[in-house]
Amino acid sequence: MLRISNLTFSHQNQPLLENLNLALAGPEVAAIIGDNGVGKTTLLQLIAGELQPDEGSIKTVGKVGFLKQTQEDLQDRSGGEHTQIRLAELFRQEPEILLLDEPTNNLDHESKAWLLRNLSGYRGLVLVVSHDRDFLEGVAEKIIHLHDGKAEMFLGNYSSFCEQQAQAQHEKLQNYERSQQEKKKLEKQLKDAHDRAHKSNRRSYDKISDESRLRYNGQRMAAQNSAGKVLRATQSRLEQIATTEKPLERKFYSAEVSANFLHDKKLLEVRDLTKSYGKKRLFEGLSFEIRTGERMRICGRNGSGKSTLFQIILGKLSADGGEVWTAPNIKIGYISQDITGLNLEKSFLAQSEDLDKTEIFRAAATMDFTPQDINRPVGELSRGQLTKLAILRLILRPLDLVVIDEITNHLDIRARENIESALKNYRGAILAATHDEAFARTIGFDKELKLS
Repeated sequence: MLRISNLTFSHQNQPLLENLNLALAGPEVAAIIGDNGVGKTTLLQLIAGELQPDEGSIKTVGKVGFLKQTQEDLQDRSGGEHTQIRLAELFRQEPEILLLDEPTNNLDHESKAWLLRNLSGYRGLVLVVSHDRDFLEGVAEKIIHLHDGKAEMFLGNYSSFCEQQAQAQHEKLQNYERSQQEKKKLEKQLKDAHDRAHKSNRRSYDKISDESRLRYNGQRMAAQNSAGKVLRATQSRLEQIATTEKPLERKFYSAEVSANFLHDKKLLEVRDLTKSYGKKRLFEGLSFEIRTGERMRICGRNGSGKSTLFQIILGKLSADGGEVWTAPNIKIGYISQDITGLNLEKSFLAQSEDLDKTEIFRAAATMDFTPQDINRPVGELSRGQLTKLAILRLILRPLDLVVIDEITNHLDIRARENIESALKNYRGAILAATHDEAFARTIGFDKELKLS
């Protein structure tokens, strides 16, 4: 149904996919995972025929349906409602090959359950790019790990993939440690061989002990040959060990909090808030407060007004009634699924001149950014990388309250785990809307407000 042979594709003169091979036949659901920027969306575009490979071939059998990450806006509908409408259209068409790019972004719990039901027993081949760990656990029969331009396939769901990856990492670390122990022994052998060769070269002919000069020369030559063989063999093995790289260790970074509000203090209060759009009433008489260190999750169906509530709190939208109070001098950080607040024409470094450069590079490395990435115009980065940069900017500045709206959309799994680690240790307050249950479990929200 799908066969990819020796596929090579470059982006901006940089190789993205190199000699990639993949063969799949339905009915089955295979999930493509990998870090932001490795080419997951590009691979789907190539399969869909929207891009052409530099080399290699892609053969498909049957009709191909493609759900893209970004769709045109539908009036009066949330992103999740729009995604579900497009998914419903694709399911009605019943393509033999169904390509889904981040289908759970913006979907609420009920919509995700609907998607899982439709994918269960689907009669075609489903290729899904997703970083939603719970979704992957429930739907994937195979995991395709895209990295270094190649595709590596694993049987089973996401937890099975994690177990296999953890075992492989453990074995790599053991091999590395064994190689380092062997290196020490070989270095000692090399030193001993050098000493023996040096001693043999320095020993002079002794008429009594050597009996004859012929015997002396023979012994000396044999000793030198023996030492030479040991030296060459030992040196060759040391060169092989030098190519054994130490497995990369995961890096984490902790968010900071302003020293102004370390003690218990009311940071935000919403009083009798009311908001409607046309005839649709989003919420009425909504009241709550957040204090230092509290973590509140805003829940609700797609279109229930979560993003609107955040916009009102931040002063970007007006409510129909009620008020929002914030503590004087409070430092609020905000990031949404669509707004990064970054100038696409400038590098992240150029937009962060008020921050310490060393701290920027240290924090950026935890999210797999290279110094070159930080110096590139941010418009050249992938959507997921843009979101990581916006989050990085939040982490680098001390904040009292972090407001996040579907922060994990478009983020790779490693980035999600790094951000979870940072926010888990964060001592300030968090107000968040998220459909990512794995993210919610890790953060540990102690308050929950549901919008109907």
